Amino acid sequence: MYIAELKNKIPPGLEKMEDVLTSNVFSFFKYAERTIYLKSLLRKLNIAVSDKELNKAEFIFWPTYEDGTEPFCL
Repeated sequence: MYIAELKNKIPPGLEKMEDVLTSNVFSFFKYAERTIYLKSLLRKLNIAVSDKELNKAEFIFWPTYEDGTEPFCL
């Protein structure tokens, strides 16, 4: 979605929907240089990770449980 938004391929109003905004944030961290941006964010959260761990990190968007429900966060 991040690339689609940059190319103005998302219909008006859709770009403000929660799933699109969430996708944009996590897509940025997935595709950006992790040793710069993601490591800095984690450091601010007092989470220490190595560059090797950063490069192996897996991003799972909207996981679904066996019963078909999705995690809910406030």
